[in-house]
Amino acid sequence: MLRRRLALILFVALIWLAVGVFAAIYQFPSRRYLLELFAAIASAWLAIRVAAQVVRNRLLRQTLVWGLSAWVVLYYLGLTEATAAFLDSIAVQFGSFRLSALSVLKALVLTAALVTVARVLTLGAAGRIRGNADISPSMQELLVKVLRIGLYGAAFFIGLKAVGFDLTGLAVLSGAIGVGLGFGLQKVVSNLVSGIIILLDKSVKPGDVISWATPSAGSTRWAHATSRW
Repeated sequence: MLRRRLALILFVALIWLAVGVFAAIYQFPSRRYLLELFAAIASAWLAIRVAAQVVRNRLLRQTLVWGLSAWVVLYYLGLTEATAAFLDSIAVQFGSFRLSALSVLKALVLTAALVTVARVLTLGAAGRIRGNADISPSMQELLVKVLRIGLYGAAFFIGLKAVGFDLTGLAVLSGAIGVGLGFGLQKVVSNLVSGIIILLDKSVKPGDVISWATPSAGSTRWAHATSRW
């Protein structure tokens, strides 16, 4: 990772060396202002690219790197307020609700941060739940899934609410979509409820091998199949 960033590392080292040389030669900070500005931006870029390696997903890591790099440039150039005002001017009006590009950007950033926190909490809680011998394996899986859905759902809705989105209309729309999906996905919902009941019943636990037999087409023989649950 450091070898791929070697050019940027050398640039940061050399430009800070140039800043030091100018500081020794000239006493006025204005003589080295541009050098210090470029050095600060380059150092921030290097720090962002090194820190972003903790993100495993490549697309998410690239998005994070480019987003933070753009914010760093705007911050050091003093253009954050002007950019925010420009993004806020790009908006559409839905009755009394105003949706701007700035609101969408804030919602995406805040929701991504909350989802990341929810993922960390889910992984930590899942490890503690699976390490508890007093809870059966089936109940462990059920608790982990319920916790994951609850935390991710809460992160999504909290992120929308924090930036001013009205969740009333979203709740009505979600209800209508849920009714439509309920009619079209009755079998899926039935299987989901059946799976939860099986987990609560403790008759089957993760890792069990299920075997069943079905008649072969055009034959009186029975074909056996197995599946690991």
